[in-house]
Amino acid sequence: MLRFEFTDIHDKKVTVLNVLSLDINIEEDVPADDMSARFAYFECDELKNVVVYDNDEIIFTGIVDEQQIIKDVNGEYIRIVARSMAALLLDNESMPVCYTNPSVSLMLTHHLSPFSLGLEKESFRAFYGTQMVQKGDSNYKTIQDFSKSVFGCDPRVNALGKLCFPENIERGAVTFSDNGNGINYYSYNENFRRCDEISTVKIKLVNQTGYNAEVVNEDATSRGVKRIRYLDAAKMDTPAVYAQKMIDNSKKKSYMLKLQCIGRHLGILHCDADVNDSVYGKRDRLYVSALRYSLSTKGEYTVVTLKRKEGSNVAA
Repeated sequence: MLRFEFTDIHDKKVTVLNVLSLDINIEEDVPADDMSARFAYFECDELKNVVVYDNDEIIFTGIVDEQQIIKDVNGEYIRIVARSMAALLLDNESMPVCYTNPSVSLMLTHHLSPFSLGLEKESFRAFYGTQMVQKGDSNYKTIQDFSKSVFGCDPRVNALGKLCFPENIERGAVTFSDNGNGINYYSYNENFRRCDEISTVKIKLVNQTGYNAEVVNEDATSRGVKRIRYLDAAKMDTPAVYAQKMIDNSKKKSYMLKLQCIGRHLGILHCDADVNDSVYGKRDRLYVSALRYSLSTKGEYTVVTLKRKEGSNVAA
């Protein structure tokens, strides 16, 4: 049974059991998860925090962004819109500073602890160099820049409200099927977008007149995709890295598989995935990039978005 534990501005706990509808969205490229819930009207003061339980398991922790009281021909309601605890990092600026050899401990002290946030798992990693925090940078951007320098990718705030650096994120693996062997789905929507894929990025090296270097998307060229972009190395520090990122981003956009699954499946973001369909066959080397859970009087389902990894068996 779902249980909503709200905290009001006087730090009083408010427990609500009967939710009329609930939507939770989780996306890999969006730092803060979001939640929207509707309840039959109940008296309360202004609410500030929420923790959502499924029996004793926490499935969402966040701050209340909106609190609406609604009356219409169907009755009286309260609607709550919230974001995960990552919202505190997004909504607050960092103090401009230049860090020398910043560590995970420093990030915790200056950018997490002030918002009563902590780490899911202790880490002693550090970035050996300088990190500039500019005026207007959010606390999330500061931590994100640090994480990219040390771990090579973005951090994530989990359902418990704890920050996870990539080395501590367990990917796991999951199988989807329409025949009961795995997570069952009843809607399949596969989209191949060749128009989004880049085949080659040509680079003009410093002190050269032509675009003589290139980074090639071998998978795209082998499938007859021809879409070329150009970069000037004089205008950036790491042109080859940037070119590869352009190609990687185009790959992510060029393929998407959405499955509408029965029930709630929220703990599988970033998991490796494969799909066994009775009509379309196997799709492998995919991963879970987004989740949208919905609950209403009509039932509950989760829309799972899958994207491809390098070498995926997803050619049209």
